[in-house]
Amino acid sequence: GAGIAVVQRNAPGSNLRNQITKNAIYGNGTISIDLDVTNIGAGNPNGDGVTPNDGTTDPNLPNIAMDYPVITSASLKGTSLNVLGYVGTAATKVAGIHTIELFKAQNDGNNNGPIVQGDGLNVPHGEARWFLNSCATAADGTFDCTVAVPGAVPFAVGDLVAGTATNATGSTSEVGANVAVVAAPVPAIVKRAILLDGTPLADGVTVPRGTRIKFLLYINNTVGAIADVSLVDTLDPGFAYVASSIRTSNTVAGCAALACTPAEEAAIFAAANAGPAGSDAVDADTVSFTGGVVRAGNQAVANAQLDIAGVKVYALVFTVRVQ
Repeated sequence: GAGIAVVQRNAPGSNLRNQITKNAIYGNGTISIDLDVTNIGAGNPNGDGVTPNDGTTDPNLPNIAMDYPVITSASLKGTSLNVLGYVGTAATKVAGIHTIELFKAQNDGNNNGPIVQGDGLNVPHGEARWFLNSCATAADGTFDCTVAVPGAVPFAVGDLVAGTATNATGSTSEVGANVAVVAAPVPAIVKRAILLDGTPLADGVTVPRGTRIKFLLYINNTVGAIADVSLVDTLDPGFAYVASSIRTSNTVAGCAALACTPAEEAAIFAAANAGPAGSDAVDADTVSFTGGVVRAGNQAVANAQLDIAGVKVYALVFTVRVQ
């Protein structure tokens, strides 16, 4: 049977708020934690297997049939693990601030999940062999967590991670589906030259002296939030910077692939061009232009720290005049 089966032998709503936290639960006949929602009143000690998420809770079922966390992305950089996901379904999240506990999972072959809506999948859920760390969801039930992996836990790219969700009143979910950890990609800085009307300029195009153009620099962040980023762009002497022209944006959703399409770049440019202006001085904002160099972030000069949102594009645009 399950490592822990939360069963309900008495009246509906009599078995709630069972908080199961920071345990190593493995070597079981089925799954680590089983919320038995089909054998109400039967006292089944073995549970009923993985309960598919439905985006709802039910106070008449064990632990309100709390949905487990769905991890959509898991990446590792050094000992920092970033996970993105949600509690519930892609269409319907379980709102509220929930505690997400992350585990290194050990698939022992006894913990397969259900085939949901004919998707043909039978994905293992756990088992929750090593507790890694915890974080919290946003109020809408989504999460973008970066946590430190304990030094005592052997953990590397290719290992499996899974999680549980516990709501504010202490009802813990089953363990979610396993996700293989990938190496955190290093996002590239892309630079484009664009006319003031938004027309991109191809490499090698000649424009008349005095023409004003905009330079767009952007980072397509395909993973979770990245802290303490810096960009540096040294202006060629053939261009004169137009004072107070720096604008930024970090609102556009990440491009579908690592390389953004022309249409996606047009949307990135439009958002940056309409974004808040930054001052040229080295001061309390994240950007500056000093000594012929455009900078964002504080690793080269004492700007404010630049943090990039998860699965968003950070873009910076400024205007120059051709000399």
